[in-house]
Order: sequence, then structure tokens, then C-alpha cells
Amino acid sequence: MCRRALPAADTEDACQAVFVVLARKAAGRWQPSVANWLYSTARKVCRDARRAAGRRAKREGRAAIPEAVSPADQMTAGELFAALDDELDRLPPIYREPLVLCYLDGLTREDAAVRLGVPSGTVKSRLERGRKSLAGALAKRGLALGLGLLTLAATSPAGASPPQLVESILAAVGGKPSASVAALAQGGVMNRLHTTVKLAAVVLALAGLGFGVLTGPLTARPRKPAEKVTQPQAEVKAEPPKPDAQERTIRGKVVDPNGKPAAGAEVFLFRDEHDRPERLGVTGADGTFAFRTSRDGLGASVGARAEGAGVGFVRLDRPSSIEAVELRLVADEAIRGRVIDTEGKPVAGARVTPLFILWSPGQSADWFLNPWKTRDPRHPFPAPREQLRLPPRGSFLATTTDADGRFVVTGTGAERVVALRVSGTGIAATDLYVITRPQFDPAPYNEAAAKNIRPDERDRVFVPPLHGPSVSLVVEPEKVIRGTVTAAGSDGKPARPRGGATVTLTGPLVGLIRQSARTDAEGRYEIRGARKATGYVLEVAGDPDAGLLPSRLALVDPPGQTPLTANVTLVPGVVITGRVVDKGTGRPVAGWVATAPMVDNQLATNRPEYAAATWDATRSYTKPDGTFRVVAVPGPVLLMGGVDGRKERNLPAGIRYKPAVADPKYARYFNARDGFTEFYNPGSSRSPLQGNYCKVFELKEGAAAVKNDVVLEPADAPRLIAVRDPNGNPVKGVLVSGVGPVSSGAVFVESDTCAAYHLERRVDRLMVFYEPTKKLYGSLTLNGDGKEPVTVTVAPAGSVTGRLVGADGKPIAGAVVRFRLDDRGADEIVGAATGETPAVTGADGSFRLDTLPAGLKFTLLVRLGKREDELGPYPTDPAAGLKPDARLDLGAITPKKNFDGE
Repeated sequence: MCRRALPAADTEDACQAVFVVLARKAAGRWQPSVANWLYSTARKVCRDARRAAGRRAKREGRAAIPEAVSPADQMTAGELFAALDDELDRLPPIYREPLVLCYLDGLTREDAAVRLGVPSGTVKSRLERGRKSLAGALAKRGLALGLGLLTLAATSPAGASPPQLVESILAAVGGKPSASVAALAQGGVMNRLHTTVKLAAVVLALAGLGFGVLTGPLTARPRKPAEKVTQPQAEVKAEPPKPDAQERTIRGKVVDPNGKPAAGAEVFLFRDEHDRPERLGVTGADGTFAFRTSRDGLGASVGARAEGAGVGFVRLDRPSSIEAVELRLVADEAIRGRVIDTEGKPVAGARVTPLFILWSPGQSADWFLNPWKTRDPRHPFPAPREQLRLPPRGSFLATTTDADGRFVVTGTGAERVVALRVSGTGIAATDLYVITRPQFDPAPYNEAAAKNIRPDERDRVFVPPLHGPSVSLVVEPEKVIRGTVTAAGSDGKPARPRGGATVTLTGPLVGLIRQSARTDAEGRYEIRGARKATGYVLEVAGDPDAGLLPSRLALVDPPGQTPLTANVTLVPGVVITGRVVDKGTGRPVAGWVATAPMVDNQLATNRPEYAAATWDATRSYTKPDGTFRVVAVPGPVLLMGGVDGRKERNLPAGIRYKPAVADPKYARYFNARDGFTEFYNPGSSRSPLQGNYCKVFELKEGAAAVKNDVVLEPADAPRLIAVRDPNGNPVKGVLVSGVGPVSSGAVFVESDTCAAYHLERRVDRLMVFYEPTKKLYGSLTLNGDGKEPVTVTVAPAGSVTGRLVGADGKPIAGAVVRFRLDDRGADEIVGAATGETPAVTGADGSFRLDTLPAGLKFTLLVRLGKREDELGPYPTDPAAGLKPDARLDLGAITPKKNFDGE
């Protein structure tokens, strides 16, 4: 702050004066944000310093100032920053504090929320209101830079604070300020306040601001009676922060790979893959920890790391897990590698960032490696039992290459699958997948995977090569994509630059890393770190507030590394506004809305600038009062809405409301089949109807905003199911599929009773139950004929055995066998809960599959080399079905396809 506001000669004096004032205030009452106080105090000190300099300049006439003036002041940037500081100072504290913390202090919203003692959502809303107020105030002063000034202030280099400055500050606080510092501190500040507490407050503030490590003894003078302050300053008494109703204490224990308490292990909370982890603290001598967080933590993951061990982590999927977290560190296997360019030269300073870590029980990577050689490259990776996703720009376990291009990543753990991203100046960002198994040889796996790609798919399907813990990586030079984004003018007006727009680069190859950039005030963007490809897709997000539709542009890349220029113009649509409300109560609902052009929408069909406005690209979320604003393509268009799934817990989004049904006035746009309702897009493709509401509009080009509320109708009362074990005892904490009419994955139910919704359709529904602690399974079929509660019994799963033989009766060895439950919802929950590892037939063709729920039909999937066959379904006779905790022997099975000669 002082460097930005003052010439170089006055900077250190002003900074010392700020900490002198801090020493005076240290024993008093405090606001929630010390950073905000330091900023405000520095602002006042600098203002006084500038006034004093102005008076001195008048006295000294035209005398030259011997000190060098900073380049910012030569360019009148000092005046701009002063204006910014003035307007920041005028903002109410509740809006100024988040701006100072997030922009000028560099904190994330989560960190700022912890500092201020408020929920993250509150920080977000205060930031939005503060930015708008600040932009309006700057605009009134004729500053077209607007919020760009705040960004410039946040990114202006401050440099490292020299040790001499730290020593000067401590000397000033200890009672030895220079005359200029004493004057800036306004005389009355200096009252020989030299207690250890106050000096410690300054030391802590210096450390928190990044002033470096203080060395040497800190000697406090003997305490003297406090003297009367001659010119007291009015103190602003901050209102104490209100407790967050969702704040929770996370308790647990961390043990090392041998099961012994891990003292001093760092504990982190991973809320979202886009936010950096929140460091909660370190464990005690007995390995235990107890940390309060600003939110309850459900849905997040807790991880722990310690020197010489691999990170341990666990997902908080139910309230009870928050109070009893068990984190086991694992044996580690360091990832060592070297990065070189295409000329064989080492790449220094490249960033090596772990993106995710995958693992499964048993501490073996076989669950991933066994099916890798035979998997269809078009299908997703084998499903892990556990995974930890990290932010692409985060620093957790990240490192950089040295002058020789070498790097070492530790802490990811042995026998795991680790995705690393290598990025840096001038090189294309590259992802690699490492198997952290000692002496792992990836060659056989990569060769087998490459053979599974059909020749006609080699340009469309990307199979990432596997690496062992010793990596040698050749990176390509980056492909730069740049251009401008403009907004089309209305009534013949020229297009205008679109600042702050998000531009995202994707592409036809699955392995192409998504790159994003934001446009500056002139609408210019530049995407760095892209890899060269035959073609790209450039996407620009729309802006409902400005009434602009999203855009998508297909690019063909010419040969060579010359930067590719792509200019995008956003076109206006028709704005729809309203509220998402509950029909029963009339109250607002946290929800979303989206629009989609209908099949006969001529603008979306014939004009490429409208083609990108699909329902997922136009999705917009409501404000706290339930209001929304969404933009649509003129012509026939569908408005959909539903419940914001980010606000739901454990239940699928919108399950408490009736699902959307086709608009009866426009039946030609919809198609109902297999319990789903679809709508026709331009080009006659079909998409599932989304959410809990839909309505078709005929919008005219250039029409004014249309008002329409999205009214959600509550679902009928659900049917209750009691969960019991074979002895009739209640079973709590189960995963359930089939709580709604459409498969929505596994739902965790904390109590021993769960609910089934939307049974009014009179369609039989299969529900599967899984208790993860004792590994108990159960299933039942419901319909809408009854209203009384029903009971399901959960019991240990059974197993299936058999032998694969060819048409000649000879055993088929080395085939991969897995099962698929015929019910989609049941298959999803079993796959998610068990992480079922496929079986490989032995020399006699035998196999065994465990954890198969009783009473369900299943199909065997057999793969050998490039050939795959489906056998079943089993059991065909319900009376011969698999019973709980029993084995079903299928005997000798002959595939329909000929596997001979593989």
C-alpha cells in the first residue's frame, strides 16, 4: 500500500508509522480483520504523508526533489491508485474487508470467510456488491478503468521486504523512531508502550504480511505505568461475527503406515477441485486432531501428509464421519523425472502439479492395471474406490523442475495412480499418468492399449500413456491462440469490446487439456500452453446480465507454430426473468434455469452464431431471493428449471418436486420413452428433459425481456422403507439406489429408514441397498399400489464361479470376466460401493466374482484381446437365484464368439 501511494523516499517511514500505531492499538478491541485494519491505517498514513509533502512543496517552491520518483508516479498511476484508495476507504467495512482480503491480500474466498467468521457464500455476495459499488464510484470520477484498477493494484509487484526494514520497524515500535516516523504516527502514539504483548503483536503482523523470518533476540523493556494519551482516536467497534449454523468440528486421528500415531502430520480439507486445500493444522503427539471449519464439511475430503509417507485421505460422506475421521498414511514412492523439449534441452522452471490420486483397498494398483490392457479406449478409466482431486493451479504436493529439468514429487503414496500436469512458459501443458509401483514397466500396458484403438479412431481417440515412478518426458512447444471478443451492436451500431469474458479452448481429442483466459478491457485474450492439434473448439461464455448468448467457434490449425488468431462476436438474445418458487409455499427455491432452441428454430439451424446456445451453455443460477435472468435464442425455445443440486445434500437435486413434463401445447417437440422425456434439438438430435419445470416460448428477435416464474410442484408423499439385518435389527448408514424414478447414483441415508419418491407413476422400481461397514446388500421392487411402509433385509453378498471353455471343450485362460447388473441403478451403486475388480480366468478357465447382490439378474462380460462377449443374463430362473451369502456355480460356459487363436 505504501509503495503504491508514495514516492520511494517516503515509503519506509510510512510503513514504520503503521506498525507504531499497531503497537499502540494492540491491547484494545479489534475488528474481525487485522488485514483490513492495516490497509486502512496505511491508507491514512499515506494520505497524511502526501498532504505534508504538498505543503512542503509549496514552501520549497520549485525545488527539485532529489529522490527518484517511481515509474508508476511518472505515469500518473499514483493518482489512479489514490483515487482507488479513496473510494475503498468510503465503502462500508463489510464490503471493503472482503475486497482487501481477496484482491489486495491475495486470499481465496474460503480463506477470507475463515478470517471474517462468515460463510463463504456471504463473502461471495459481499464481493459482488463491493465490486459494483466500487465500479460505480470510480465511474463517477471519470475513471474508465473501473475494476481493472483494483486488479492492477492486486498484481502490482511489491517485492520482498528487506531485513533492514523489519529491524527499523521493531526499533520504532521499541521506542526509537525517526523524527519523520514519529510525526507520521501523530505524536500521541508514542507513549513508551513496550510490553511484550504489544511487541509480539507487531511481530505476528509482520510474519503474517510476509516480511520474512525474524532472527535474533527480541528484548522488551520493563513495563511502566501507562501514560495518558493526549489525543485519543475514536475506535470503531466491530460487530462480533455471527456464528455460522453450519460450522462443525472435524475430529480424528492420523496413523503412520505401521498403524502408530503420526505426530505433527499436516491435516487439510479438500472442498472442491477448483479451490486450494484448506490447511487445518497439525496433529498432536497422539496423532489426534480437532479443527473447526466455517462449513460442516460434508462432501469434502480430509487428507493428511507427513515427511516420508504418502498422503492419506477420506471422504466425509455422512455426519458421523466428521466426528470420527481415521486417516492412515501409506508407504511412499517418490516420482522422479526429467523434462526436456523437442530439441533435447532441459526445461527449467516447469511446474509439475498432481491433479488427482486414485487408489483402491488392498494398496495395490492391480484394480487399474488388470483391465488396462483389454479396456475399450473409448470408455472411461476403471472406477477407483477412492480418489482425491486437486486444483490444477494448486500447490499441494507440487514442485518445479531444476536447471537440468529434473523434478521429484513426494507424498502421493505407493501403488497408486497419479495424474501429473507439466506446464510452463513456452511449452504445451502435458498430462501424464504415473503408476507409483517400484520398478514398474509401462511398456506392455501401453503397447496393448494402442492395439485396442481401431485405425479409423486414431485421430479421434486419445489414450494417455502410462509411466512408472521414473519419468522421462518430452514436451512440445506451446501453441498460442489469441484474438478479441466483441459484443454485437444493436440498431447498426458497431461491435464493442467485451472485457472480462471467459474464453475456453477445447478440442476433438479426449486428451486435449482445456485452457482458459479472460479478456482485458479491450476484449483481447491470449491462451498459452495449448498443445498443437489439427483443430480446436473455442467457447466463450454468455452473459445474461448483458443479454448476450454464448458462442462456440471451430478452428482449423494450419501447419507450424505461428500463433492462431480467432476473433469472436457475441450476439444478443432475448432475456427471460422471473423467480424459482415452491408452488405449495410460494417461497423462493435455490435453483437453476436454462434455455434450448427447438428443432425448427431457424436461427439456431442456419446461423452459426446461435448454434452454441444449448441448455447446458445457457444454464444460470438464482440469486438468494430466487430471482433469475437467462438469455435465449429468438424463435421457438424451451425454458427449463429445477433445484440447484449444489445446495442439496444426500438426495438427488429436485427429488422433492415433481419432474418436468412435456409442454402439452407443443407436444410435437417431445418424445417419451423408457420413463424418460426427451426434446428435439436443431438437427433432430434429442436431449433429456431436465429439472422440474418446462415451458415453450415463441420469442421474437429484438423482443424486450420476458417475465415468467418457474413454479416447482412438490412431489407426493414418499413411501418409507425400513432397513433391517437378518435378525431384524435396524441398520443405519446405507447407500441406496432407486430413490427416484430415474437413476441418480447412490444416495447415503443416515438413519435406518429411507424414502422412495415419485411412485405415483405405477411403474415397478428396483431399489438396491448397501451397508459399507459390514458389506451387507439387499434389494426390493416397489410400485405405487401401496402406501404403508415396507421392510428390506440386508445380508452378506454372494459369489459366482464358473469355467470358460471353447467350442472344442478346451479351457480359455487369461480372459477378463466381470459382471453387469441388468438394472442400471443397481449396477451404478454396486460399482460405486465395491469397486469390483474383474476376474482373470486361470489355466483351467476358472473364475470367481464376489460381492454380487442376491436376487438380481446379471450379465457376464468376457473379454480376450480385442474380442468381447456378453453371456447371460443369469439367473434366468428366479427360484434358482443367488441367495445371500451363497455361491452360484455356473459350471462350464462357452462364449458365443470364437476366442480361439487369441
